[in-house]
Amino acid sequence: MTLISRFGPAPEQPGIGVSALLPDPRARSAVSLIGLAISLWITVDSLPAHPGAAALIALAAAGAGWLALATVATGRTALAAIAVTAAGGAVVGVADAKGLIFTGVAAGSAGVAFGITTALALAAIGPAVFALTALAQHQFPCNCSRSAPPL
Repeated sequence: MTLISRFGPAPEQPGIGVSALLPDPRARSAVSLIGLAISLWITVDSLPAHPGAAALIALAAAGAGWLALATVATGRTALAAIAVTAAGGAVVGVADAKGLIFTGVAAGSAGVAFGITTALALAAIGPAVFALTALAQHQFPCNCSRSAPPL
């Protein structure tokens, strides 16, 4: 086994979006990596000036999860990579909505790679982590601390 074949994409790795249309696993991985680079760029560019260490660490984790999905993750490794990508994107999503790109990629990957029950459980990670993070940072989108304005 060569180094390239060891760390190259497996033929059974799913693609989502444009990469799903490509039959060659290396082309699927290349398109996915381009998507990762663009998503990281867009997300970093739109983050507030001081997003906090948690958001930056979560963005690194989400990027690493997506990288694993695009290159080496299959089976249980893919399950873990999807969970990390979803959770990381959700934490970043509290600082800036573009972080939810990663949560969407994770949910799409789960739907392609696993059965309905597993995919739903994995897809639910993102919204759950987003809500918990927003509540912990007192940034929940509903302005829960205020009473409703009179009609």
